[in-house]
Amino acid sequence: MKLSRLVVCLLSPLAALPLFAQTDKSWQAFTPHTPAQKEVIALARKAEAGKEVSAVGLTKKYDKLRDFMSSYKSRPNKGVGVGPKSPSDGIEMRIINLAKRPPTAPTLRKESADLIRMGHINLALSEIARAFPAKPKGKKGKKEWDEHCDEMKSASEALIKAVKDDDPAATSKAAKALLGVCSSCHKDFRD
Repeated sequence: MKLSRLVVCLLSPLAALPLFAQTDKSWQAFTPHTPAQKEVIALARKAEAGKEVSAVGLTKKYDKLRDFMSSYKSRPNKGVGVGPKSPSDGIEMRIINLAKRPPTAPTLRKESADLIRMGHINLALSEIARAFPAKPKGKKGKKEWDEHCDEMKSASEALIKAVKDDDPAATSKAAKALLGVCSSCHKDFRD
């Protein structure tokens, strides 16, 4: 009897290994091509785990926000990508498509893990963007930049919630909000 308890005690922790392996594999679909993209994924994983996300230290390692924003591109264009590999698997393209048309309920359920992680990547990028404020342009400055970052964070949180709630219409609405934030920020600050 004592031997069987010993075996159970020793093997019990091993039973949890597949769960950890599954968690790691679930992020493998998001392929970072650059050191900056690896930072994005690391911060997104922290956000997914419910931890505080701060990008303050990244300003010492990187010169510009563009290094991180390449994460939105498709995998063939050296972006992180989302979902099955394809020429149009970029996060930006997925947000645009979700904004245009809500996913069907079965599609949303099937893609929920990827979409939630995509939301966490956007959350991470909102904090990274905050650490790299754009140069003032016209009458727009740091205050407006921070407002865009706050809006991006809120839209990302709404997207994550909508996907978790299994709500296709709310998912599309959140994607529209996220796309709107991106467009207005680019209009205000991009050259």
